[in-house]
Amino acid sequence: MGIGTGMMATVMAIDQDGAGVKALIVGSTGKLLAKAGTLLRVHRPGEGVAEVDPEDLWHGVLDVAGKAMAQAGRPIDAVAVTCDGQSVLRLDRATGRALSAIVLGQDRRADALRPDLHAHREQIEHVTGTGLDPSRSAWRMAWLTRHHPGEGVVATVDAWLAVRLTGRFVTDAATAGRSQLAALDTGCWDPGLAGAFGLDNGNLPEIVACDEIIGTTDAFGTGPVPVAALLSRHGAALLAHHCLAVGQAACTYGSGALLAAQIGDTPARSGAGLDTSIAWRLGGVSAYAGEGQLPAAGSALTWLVRAGLLHRAADLDDAALPDPGLLVAVPALAGLGAPWHRPDATGLLAGWTQETRPAHLVSAVVYGIAAMVAELADLASFEAAVPLTELRAGGALSRTGALMQAQADLLQIPVTARHGAHEAALGAVAAARLALDDTLTVQDALVAGRGATVYRPRWSPTRAAQYRSSWRASLHGGLDTAPDPPPAGGPACTPDHGRAHATEPPSANSTPHTAP
Repeated sequence: MGIGTGMMATVMAIDQDGAGVKALIVGSTGKLLAKAGTLLRVHRPGEGVAEVDPEDLWHGVLDVAGKAMAQAGRPIDAVAVTCDGQSVLRLDRATGRALSAIVLGQDRRADALRPDLHAHREQIEHVTGTGLDPSRSAWRMAWLTRHHPGEGVVATVDAWLAVRLTGRFVTDAATAGRSQLAALDTGCWDPGLAGAFGLDNGNLPEIVACDEIIGTTDAFGTGPVPVAALLSRHGAALLAHHCLAVGQAACTYGSGALLAAQIGDTPARSGAGLDTSIAWRLGGVSAYAGEGQLPAAGSALTWLVRAGLLHRAADLDDAALPDPGLLVAVPALAGLGAPWHRPDATGLLAGWTQETRPAHLVSAVVYGIAAMVAELADLASFEAAVPLTELRAGGALSRTGALMQAQADLLQIPVTARHGAHEAALGAVAAARLALDDTLTVQDALVAGRGATVYRPRWSPTRAAQYRSSWRASLHGGLDTAPDPPPAGGPACTPDHGRAHATEPPSANSTPHTAP
């Protein structure tokens, strides 16, 4: 491969998300040629435990890759890898041999470190641009180091796959930036952060660009092919949604909901509690995103099924009403992420009357998810100083018409839901194209959308404002009464030279600006 081959390449993307792994093959015209996926067995021997056997994952990678290549019926020119960035394990960095189980992002044992790490809260928030967050990989790496000491090093799954595929112990800039071990201003590992988490800065993987050819692999039986991209799933999804201009935003709706807004090439810290991290590093330039998260979205709908209010999640479009009436739900079933950073928060219901029917409760949960995302979108729009004119939606729940319509109703702007649930893989394909052809622009490298549904507001602006006001009052009332969080009890890297600057948006507890 060489200069000028990116648009002609057939790229296979390996996409790991928790215990799921899939392979997609995209041809030179951007057509999806093949896809295959599998779910691995998650071991849950105790409360809060979620682990996967590393060899099961590795054989899963080989299996889905083989099936996809057989479907495509043509050789691949390059491989791209995208991972969740939260799953970690202990490994031998020289051989790639796994020395522990993979601790998944949904594993909650690292939450116990919160009292100890609270003493480093200001340092972590200032250096990383993110709030104290047990979902970050540094927490599980620290937990694994404390509870399973031994030989080898701890790292995220992408670094382990890189060693297995190419022999290089590397991670991408976006995955490193989301770990809480890298400095926002430089994009490099920070020794002080490593010390706060009890980790050895010298044992962390080398940080590479997202569009860097890290080596070649013959793991797929096709002869050596370049591994041309590593990219965090979060950044890859934002890229696949073509969110390249400041203020453009996308939300991925899965078990949780993550809203990310493009904020440009300057690592500006949020004044409203949103997390700031590297979305990607392409062509030697880093792009940053402001992020907010609702940990329970799809999992809140699963609760409705367990409660007997829905027969199955797929029935949501038929079960939900176009308006929940007086009933307001705050679906904080797994706490709240940025900008609130309240893992102790719980779900709330308000406006329950004798007239409330099960369909109202189903609808209130749907509009509650949409209301949370609307709050995040407003804060991101305020900080970008660019009105949000469209929200781009992806993830499995973006195919749920009731939720997408609720989102458009509350935001009062169109919501564009792309068909399919492969945004992360398609973003990784774009990064690989850039690695193979440095004459391409990012826009050129992106895979064209394969169809989308646009949802436009049906509620009046007055009704939307009324509902959001009631919802916001319920949220803030619940946060005021919830218990406080517990008290306190390297390698090669080319730094970014962006200049951080302070902003003064409203606090997360004030009434956010609503984009026109």
